Amino acid sequence: MSEDRNLNLGNALVFDFETNDKPPPNPKKGKPPIAADSDEWVRAASLCAKLYDPTGRLLDEMHQLIEPRGWEMDPEAMMVNKLTMARLAAEGLPIKKVLKEFRALERHAGYHVCFNVRFDTKVLRGERRRAGKKDRYGQYPSWDAMRGQWMILKDRSPTGKAPFFKSLGDAYLEIFGEEMPGAHTADGDVDATARVLRECLDRGLVELKQYSVD
Repeated sequence: MSEDRNLNLGNALVFDFETNDKPPPNPKKGKPPIAADSDEWVRAASLCAKLYDPTGRLLDEMHQLIEPRGWEMDPEAMMVNKLTMARLAAEGLPIKKVLKEFRALERHAGYHVCFNVRFDTKVLRGERRRAGKKDRYGQYPSWDAMRGQWMILKDRSPTGKAPFFKSLGDAYLEIFGEEMPGAHTADGDVDATARVLRECLDRGLVELKQYSVD
C-alpha cells in the first residue's frame, strides 16, 4: 500500500443514494445541463454513508430512509430498490434531519467517494439546495469508483487494456470473482464501493478531482 500517500488523502466518506427514479437523459448538445434542484432531476429516497480512515478502518456510519414530501417513487424504481411509498412514509425521516446526520460525518472527511460520483454528488447538491442549505460544491474533492474499477483491471492486465463497467455489480464480479452482496441497496452499494476503494488504495491508484457544477 502507498501508505504515506494515502494518509495525505485524509478520511474517505463513501456514500450512495437510492432515488425515486432513474436520471433523465442528458440534454442535447448546446443545451444547459439540468440543475440539481430542478423538478426534472431525481429525488433522494434513502442515503447511506460510511466514513473510513486512510487505512480502511470504519470510523462512523449512517443509513436513513427519507420521508417523501412532494415526490413519488417511480414503479420501476420501486421494483429495483424495494422502497415503497408506504415504507418511506412510515420509516423515512425529513430530509433536513438526514442531511444534518450526513453533515456530521462529512465534517471529518477529506474527500467524497461514490460509484458514479457525479450522479450522487448532484443528488446531494439538489437536496441541500431545496432544503435551503449550502450545497458545498467545491469544498470536497471526489473520487469515482466507476473509474477506479477500470483502473484496477487495467493495472492487472498484461496488455494495459481493460473493460469499463457502468454497473457496480458487474464491476464487483469482475474484480473480486463473486457476486456483490446487497445489490441495489444504498448499504450494499456503499460496502461494495468501499471495497473497490481499498483495492485502489492498495495499488496507489487514487487521484482526487473536482467535477463541473450544475
